[in-house]
Amino acid sequence: MKRLVSIWLLCIVFIQSTSNCWIVASFYLSRQYIARTLCLDRFQLEPDCGGDCYLEIKITENQHKQESSTDLKIRESIPFFSPQLTVFAAGEPVAAPTVYAIYIPPYHPLRYSPGIFKPPAFTA
Repeated sequence: MKRLVSIWLLCIVFIQSTSNCWIVASFYLSRQYIARTLCLDRFQLEPDCGGDCYLEIKITENQHKQESSTDLKIRESIPFFSPQLTVFAAGEPVAAPTVYAIYIPPYHPLRYSPGIFKPPAFTA
């Protein structure tokens, strides 16, 4: 099951990263249909572009989608990775000191009671 999910996710990443290639390939596969029905210059007597205007529109739409998704990712990650800044009277931002929590290992006894916990006695 894990193998199937990992292959599926790998295919999704591959398709998304090569989205411009898919747009160009679908354009060339249906170029005559696009030139007849979707082209902006289809009502002229001698259309020059042959559907290239439609291809440019689709590629710019895809680029805007990718840019907006990266902007959204950056906006989401900034609060987690930016240092907290404090402003003093001079108006210059200065990084506040980072306070870390004290790590206590989970197997460390907090209250050791020698009356209860006795090591085994060595008898010879």
